[in-house]
Amino acid sequence: MALGNGSRGQPRQQIRLERVEGAGARRTRVSAAGRSIVQGGFGSGPRNAGSAGSAGTTRRSGKPAPREHKSYGAPSIRQQNKNGYKSIADIGSSKFKTLFSREYLAGSLPFRIDHGCNQNKLAWDVPISQAQYNPLLSTCFEGITETEHPYVFLSRAAVTELLAAEGAAEKVLPMLPTLITPIRAALMQNKKDLGIVEFCLRTLETLSELTGQHMNTYLRNLVPQIHKISFSKQFDQHVTSVFQTFEQNGGKVALNEIKRRVPTYTTINM
Repeated sequence: MALGNGSRGQPRQQIRLERVEGAGARRTRVSAAGRSIVQGGFGSGPRNAGSAGSAGTTRRSGKPAPREHKSYGAPSIRQQNKNGYKSIADIGSSKFKTLFSREYLAGSLPFRIDHGCNQNKLAWDVPISQAQYNPLLSTCFEGITETEHPYVFLSRAAVTELLAAEGAAEKVLPMLPTLITPIRAALMQNKKDLGIVEFCLRTLETLSELTGQHMNTYLRNLVPQIHKISFSKQFDQHVTSVFQTFEQNGGKVALNEIKRRVPTYTTINM
């Protein structure tokens, strides 16, 4: 299409508008007096790698940028019942319940929540193999007692993925004392929170699998707290499974420690 341009007494310039088809984009090119100008487009250029306020970015000073102030929508009733969400966190506010939420708000943790189509996922800013377990894993264990979304998901997903990563056993072993303390506190303070209790029991089984007989040192304090949970029929079988895992990985020492505090426990080696 040609458009006339110019005033009386001056030669008219011919401006040609052409549609240019690109990969996933349509642009209009304006040609006038030998010049070409891209007039507009949709997704024609590369997106910015990240804005100054986006989660997971780093300031030029080298310090992590704090999270943007953001309010999340309420998760579904099914997710609330399954994971024990009690309320929705006001991301960016100055209030926090644990060290985990404080560090996440400060932008110090190398992951963020990725809202998928069907379920949430954990998006890591660095490969998990390069994550510094100490003190990252301890901080995530502190978040086990969180009851607000998205902290509940973030802390539990991070703990699960860090413990399941390749080479986790050798990284976890030196940190074991700093992991037992928060998980024992979580069991003591949250006996009625089904989501927290269930996650603690699963995590203890994983720690036993990773560290073996090194868990025996902590059974003296763990077994009584776990046994109290067994009074709830909902966790009776799961508690038995945890004790059996301790015995299988800890041997006779673990069995004796369990029997000393739970005389009714039946060994797996009958």
